[in-house]
Amino acid sequence: MVSNQSSNTIDNIEDNTFIESSEEKDTFLEYMIEKILQKLDFKQKESCKVFSINEVADMLKVNKRTIEGHLYDKRDLPYLKIGRKVRITKSDLESFLGLVS
Repeated sequence: MVSNQSSNTIDNIEDNTFIESSEEKDTFLEYMIEKILQKLDFKQKESCKVFSINEVADMLKVNKRTIEGHLYDKRDLPYLKIGRKVRITKSDLESFLGLVS
């Protein structure tokens, strides 16, 4: 966890003052690395979400067969097969929607 000292360091930076000691630099870098890792972890979790055909159809307010047509006939919507189940990743769905609109 980040200590109060790192918060003070950030306050100093926001006031346009310089970090002078190596301890302050280390604390600040640790804080920034932690923040970056938190953002990357969140983005990775968001992009790894998967949806069923029914979920995608419900989200887009279209018939299930419309989604199946894009999956199997037009082949313009990528999908994953997990056993017998078909899943569509959030990132693939977003890319597909960007192409369609």
